This record gives sequence, C-alpha cells and structure tokens, in this order.
Amino acid sequence: MRQFQDSYSEATQHLGLERGIKGSRAQHQEIKDFYSIVNAGIEPDSSLTQLQLQAKAADRDRAQAKKQQMEATAKAKALENELKDKRIKELEAQVAFWQEQTKLLRDLALEDVAWELGLNYERERWRGHGHIINIDGSKFYDFAPEHSKGGGGAIDLVMHVNQCNFRQAVVWLDERFGSDGVERAANAHVKNRAADIIQTEPRPQFTPPVEDKSNWTAVERYLNQFRGIPSDCVQMLHNQGLVYADQQQNAVFVMRNQQGQRNGAFLRGTRGRAGEAVTKCKLNSLVQ
Repeated sequence: MRQFQDSYSEATQHLGLERGIKGSRAQHQEIKDFYSIVNAGIEPDSSLTQLQLQAKAADRDRAQAKKQQMEATAKAKALENELKDKRIKELEAQVAFWQEQTKLLRDLALEDVAWELGLNYERERWRGHGHIINIDGSKFYDFAPEHSKGGGGAIDLVMHVNQCNFRQAVVWLDERFGSDGVERAANAHVKNRAADIIQTEPRPQFTPPVEDKSNWTAVERYLNQFRGIPSDCVQMLHNQGLVYADQQQNAVFVMRNQQGQRNGAFLRGTRGRAGEAVTKCKLNSLVQ
C-alpha cells in the first residue's frame, strides 16, 4: 500500500501535490462535517476532536432551527395582528353605521326646532308668538289659554306653531335642517302615529265558525280513516274544543296564541271522494 502511495506521489509531483506524512495515524475529518464548517464560514479548528466538532455542528443546527421557528412565529403573529386590525376596522365601521341608523331613528331635538320657530326660552318655557310651550323630550304642551294643546315630535310642533299642514311643515324643516333632519323627523312622526294607533285603535275580535254537531261524525270519520289520525287523539282534541265540524262539514282546527286565546282557525274540507277533499285556508277572514 505504501509503495502504491509513493509511486502515486512521484507521478503527480509535477502537479504540485505533496504526499502526506508517512506513517501518520491522524484521522481524517468527515466530509459532511468539513462542509458544515466551510458553509458556516469557520475555518476548521485542528485542536478540536471529532466529537467536539460534531457537538458544535449540532449546536449550530439547533440555533438555525430555533431561528427558523422564531421567524415563523413572528410571521404568524404579524398575520394575526393584521387580521385583528382588519376586524377592528370592520367593527368600527359597523358601529359607525348603526350609530348613524340610530341617529336617523331619533327625532330632531324639539328645543332646536323651537329656537328655529322663533321661540325664546324663558322661565322654563318656550315663549313667543302667543305660545307658552313646555318641552319634555319628544313631547310638548302649549299652556297658552288660546291653545292648551299638546303633541309629539318636530313635525307636530312646526304644524302647531306655524298653523300649517304636514307638507308645509316638512318643507319648513328641510329648509332649516336639511334632508337628513327631515328624514329623522318623518321617521319619528310615523313612529309616534303608529304608537298612538296601537294604543287607541280597537282590535278586531276573532269570530270562529259556528259549530254544527250533526256533522261531527262525518268529520271524525274523515280524520281517522282518510287522514290516519288515531281516534283517541281526534276525540281528545274535540273535547278540548280544538277541532270540530262546521255547517259546511269542514274540519275546523282552532288556532290559539301563547296566552291560550283563540285567534284564528284553519279549515279542511271533508266532502267529496276519498282522498280528494278540498283544503280551504280562510286566513284572511278567520285569522286575526
């Protein structure tokens, strides 16, 4: 082996290659360890053992992995913060939208309207043009003897003081408060009128179809034989007044509200051939 190494050294000497020390027992460094050191820009330290070099390479690999992990965590945090900022902006936009919607649902301040009407606030009343008006939120009352009248909302106040109609009051408000102000006043006006109607308008009472007991046998047979409802169930509902027969031999199913009060009925025709009964929904006339 040594002779082969000697002859190889002599043959390549003209190329500038030098033979290693004869008889040396030095261990060669692993290629992967050497290239790890080269790539890191560190010159091999001949004073370190193979185990020490491997330990340094392992430390460097762990540091590189930790660095990559930290970079990935930082990117994830940046993305998370970006999404949070986007969500915050969306929520802020929603808040602004609903604040604007809430503003539109509120009437104009009656104090501002009274001022525009030329009234002056004196001794806890808005006075002028023969009026002595007390304002309490969205309501007002005129204590002047020739008026003695109250109302609610900006449009009512303008109609009262200016002695004008609804259309004229709307135009007057538009000239002073703009279209947004008119919209707010109109919304409040409709809301107030709806509340007044709900409180004062009598509610229609539901009148159920007249029961005809002579037709009950036919209706009961239809429900049991053709609709498959058990006889005991039909009889129980009939005893509770929830289903009965009318003069036209319809099956009348009574509707009730959450308080148990009758507020409508559904009719099912039972005449004709089996399976060809006509369904009748008298919702408009029977349901309150």
